[in-house]
Parts: sequence; C-alpha cells; structure tokens
Amino acid sequence: MNECHVCIVSSVHPPFDVRIFHKEARSLIKGGYNVTFLVPHERDEIKSGVKISHLQRHKKRLIRMIVIPVRIFFYIIIMRPRIVHFHDPELLPACVITKFFLNCKIIYDVHENVCAQILNKDWIKLSLRKIIAKIYHITERIFIPFVDYIILAEESYESIYKQYGINYKVIRNYPILSYFCSDGKESNNFHDDSEKFYLIYVGGITVERGVFELIKSIKIIKDNGIKKIVLILVGPMYPLELEKEVRKTLEEYDLVENVLLYGVEDYSKIEKLLSKSMVGLCVLHPIPNYIDSLPTKLFEYMAAGLPVIASDFPAWRKIVDKVKCGLLVDPLNPKEIADAINYLINYPEKAEIMGNHGREAVNNIYNWEKEEKALLQLYNELAKSYIDT
Repeated sequence: MNECHVCIVSSVHPPFDVRIFHKEARSLIKGGYNVTFLVPHERDEIKSGVKISHLQRHKKRLIRMIVIPVRIFFYIIIMRPRIVHFHDPELLPACVITKFFLNCKIIYDVHENVCAQILNKDWIKLSLRKIIAKIYHITERIFIPFVDYIILAEESYESIYKQYGINYKVIRNYPILSYFCSDGKESNNFHDDSEKFYLIYVGGITVERGVFELIKSIKIIKDNGIKKIVLILVGPMYPLELEKEVRKTLEEYDLVENVLLYGVEDYSKIEKLLSKSMVGLCVLHPIPNYIDSLPTKLFEYMAAGLPVIASDFPAWRKIVDKVKCGLLVDPLNPKEIADAINYLINYPEKAEIMGNHGREAVNNIYNWEKEEKALLQLYNELAKSYIDT
C-alpha cells in the first residue's frame, strides 16, 4: 500500500499535534502509506517518516481563513495525493474545491461539536454566537455531501453527522500505550520522599476549563496546613491576556511556588510530568461542548496510572464509576475539589488502587492501538475504492 500517497491537512493545529501527527499520521506510516502533513510550520522536514510541508502562519484569523485554504488547494494540486484528510471546520470549502478538481478521496475529521464550541468562543461577541453557529451548521450541510468519509473523535456528536447520510466512523482519541508507563513502577508519586504532593492538569487553560477553581482549591489546601502542595498546569492559555490575570491571582494568594505554569510542552515532556504527579485534574465547567464530550486528558491520566478528579458529568461518571479510577466533583466548587484532593493525599493506598484501575482499563479498552486498526481499515477501503474507480 506504500504507493498510496496521503495528504493530511490542518490550518490550525501545531505540526506535532497528538491526534493528527502522533496518532493518525504515524499509524498511516506504520500501515505502509506515503504521508505528507500540510500544516503551519517554520520549515519542511521529515519526522517519523511523515513529510511535514510547511504553510505560512497568519496571526489574523480572517486572513488565515481566506488565504490558507487557497494555498492548500494549490499545494494539493501539485502533490496529487490519492487521499486527502482534512482537519478544521474552516477547511470545508477546500474539501469541496479539491473534490471538484481532483479524482481523490476526501476525509473530513471532526474533533468536537463545532456548533456547541462556537457558542463558547470568547473572541466572538456574545450577541453573534448563535447566528454564527447557525451559519456554520448550514454551511456544513452544504459542504459535507462532497466528502467521502467523516471521522468522528467521539460518539457524543454522532447523531449530528449520521443524518447527513455520509459514511462515517468513530475513531476515538485514546492514549498511545507505548507513550506511557505500563509496569506501574514509575507511574505515580504517592510515596515521594520530598513530601511534595504534585497534581497536574494538561490541556488548554481557560476560565471555562476551571483554572481559577483549581487555583482556589490549592489555596484552600495550603491554608489548611498542607504547604507542599504543587499544581502543575501544562498547556496554552486562552485568551492571551489570561496569563497576566492568572499570575496576578497567584501573587495575591501567595501561590507562586505552589502553582507552576509550564505552557506548551512536547509530548515526551508531558509524560515525564505525569509520572511525577499523583493526581490528574479535569474540572471543566458544565457548558454544552464539555458535558457530553470525553476529554483526552482523562484517559491520559488513567494511562499514566493517576487517579483522576473530574467534573461530575453523566458521560464522565459512566467511565469513572465503571473503572473506579477517581473522584467526581462539582467543577464550580473549589471547596469540593480541595476535599477530593485532600482525600487522595490522606489515603494514598486508595489513590494508588484507583490509579491502577485506570491504567488497567486503558491497557484493555481505552487505547489508540485499538483505534489504529479502525483507521487503517477505513484507509484500506478508500485506497481500494480509488483503485477500483
């Protein structure tokens, strides 16, 4: 199958995005495909067999949404791949243009419930969000029929895309087993001789993802006498002004040494930070785009053998209660979050059992290695149909 050239395209994601590069692109290389990843980057390079072809970055969103799809189309015309795998809603017009001009198969990868996400975009005026969400929904209904296959990252929005009558497959964003410790020897920090209690949050850092509730919970714990509590926050902050507000809050609460801001880190560094931690935190606010979705970070914490403290949403409760891998809290209540953290600190043996349950569940069920088979099966079908036509 190595004669089949695949072009993966993103105008928004970083070149080494976990789902796109580490999971999908590398799995396709393993499956014998010739893969080019067209993405904003500083240079052309080859990593893990994937040819990364750089697009020029544009800071202004409107320019990016107009200019980049045109550039992408001309790149694809030159490459002439057999399968083009698009990410990002703003690339739907490029899907249509590519399908019209080239005899290739088109995949559209949906990472989340886009309409629900639009309703919570800070950069969109509140008065315009419903209108823009409606416009996107109409636009999607027009463009989707030109796509050969839709990939969904989870089942929560499956009902939306089922109605379009297009072939689709759910390929979940589960962790890659080989990226995490599997023997448990270095997967948690329950008995650290330093007596520091490390907690970790990995992902985009926003108000809606609970950054201030986490900070307030650390203040409560510290005020109650646990001085060596350390919260590690890993990921980009949105909007950019938020970092200034967060740092100001840390100074006011005297938590500068208790809350560490790491920013964006390489996947290998994140794994090391997870192995240093004793609890994984995921206290997202109860907004439409979060309530029904299953965050990747939840499964990554489990893969690393960490007990989780997560928002008490029905979809999340099904996982956490079934696996017995952590505690559920009201994400808007810092005291409840602090109490859950204190419980895991005071009962390290129970915390360790929860962590072991989570790791076992990922090893057996919630892992990318299983999803990889579904991805390659889809690609093999499309490649065969291309040859047949």
